[in-house]
Amino acid sequence: MLTGWLAFRLLKFLGLGLWCAGLGGALVSRDQARRLWSVHVLATLGLALSWIAGHGLSKIGGHSFSAPWIATSLLASLLALHEAAAVAQRRKVSAVNVGLAVGAFACSVGSMVVRSPGVPHTVAAFVIPGAIAIVCFGLARRAHAAYDYDPAVVAPATLRWFLWIARLEGASLIALLGIYMPFKFGLKIVLDGGQGWFGWIHGVMVLLFMQALWSASRVLGWSWTRTVAGFVASLVPFGTFVFERRLRDG
Repeated sequence: MLTGWLAFRLLKFLGLGLWCAGLGGALVSRDQARRLWSVHVLATLGLALSWIAGHGLSKIGGHSFSAPWIATSLLASLLALHEAAAVAQRRKVSAVNVGLAVGAFACSVGSMVVRSPGVPHTVAAFVIPGAIAIVCFGLARRAHAAYDYDPAVVAPATLRWFLWIARLEGASLIALLGIYMPFKFGLKIVLDGGQGWFGWIHGVMVLLFMQALWSASRVLGWSWTRTVAGFVASLVPFGTFVFERRLRDG
């Protein structure tokens, strides 16, 4: 048990480190390609690793996923990724995006650190992150910084990001429905020992897919019809792979 706890704890720290580095790169770097890489690779990978490690730690600690601090942390982390992507994909620094990205990151980490409900959790998860967000908002407004912007770099990079997440989401759905479910209900063999790993990893990929789909639809100018088709494709085995082919065919 101790070995597993240490392993998940180290994975959690690694994920948070990558996530923090990705967020910083998206907000600070002036190079367009570097900002996008920071979000698409570092922040996305760090977020996924921290969620996966969090699942393991929650199972070991006996925490329920219905706990408010888990939901708060999860939603805040998604908001942080969304706002960081918005900063990386746009020509100018948006004070609102900067404030929300940093504030949401602080809210997610604060909620994870202070788990018990009450005043300490409220301060750590909302009051302090809110103050940080206001400060960052003010600094960004005063900076009025313009980044090096190249639309020829933004669109292909965002599409690659979306396609890789779509492939991983599709693979996780195939593993869940094509491997885990048949073993569990057909052969009465629970591959993950009842810990819910298959479902949790797929859930993580679904959330990241929704984020990438929204960003791609905005950057690439997709219609609502195409965006909804992408969402529906994520619900069907092999759907995201078919959706990718249709994107490539135009």
